[in-house]
Amino acid sequence: MSKRLILVTALLMAVNACSSMSQAPLKKFSLHLLAPKSGPKPALYQQKLSLYTKGNVSQVLVVLKVEYAGIKLRALLPTGQSLYSINYDGQTLSKQNLANVELPAEEMLSMLQFALWPSDILHETYNASGNWQIEETKKFRLLTLNGKNTLRVDFVNQNTLHLTNYPHQYNVKVETLEHKRL
Repeated sequence: MSKRLILVTALLMAVNACSSMSQAPLKKFSLHLLAPKSGPKPALYQQKLSLYTKGNVSQVLVVLKVEYAGIKLRALLPTGQSLYSINYDGQTLSKQNLANVELPAEEMLSMLQFALWPSDILHETYNASGNWQIEETKKFRLLTLNGKNTLRVDFVNQNTLHLTNYPHQYNVKVETLEHKRL
């Protein structure tokens, strides 16, 4: 499960994806927000994210703290300057935007949870919704809505993940630089 926590930071790359894309409105798809207490074991991560969208590459550093009481995410420039943060306690989602970039925080967190949360929780939640399908192996997870690919997570190795967001047409490479269990 720890290799899946790498993806947490991939959600932050969605912020850069949104600002890197054209000004056309993003396609809407509603993923489910899940309770932090049903998630992975508590841990602290430092990660490097590389976003690939429409021929552009952007990078950001992320510090992620996952606990049963909540999730805290902070994105930093390579210089250490804070760009934005997201906090979620299972009830309230809050964000602080220091870079003046529009954050699809709920979508980002939902994507993160799809990569990190245990399979049984995902199947229980998405199967209850009716139109979602989950396909998974040890190497990937694929989420489809009404038969169309929505989100794919490829577990490349213990420290690297690839995320593909089909509706918003971007890919993210997530590399864990440091990992500490809490």
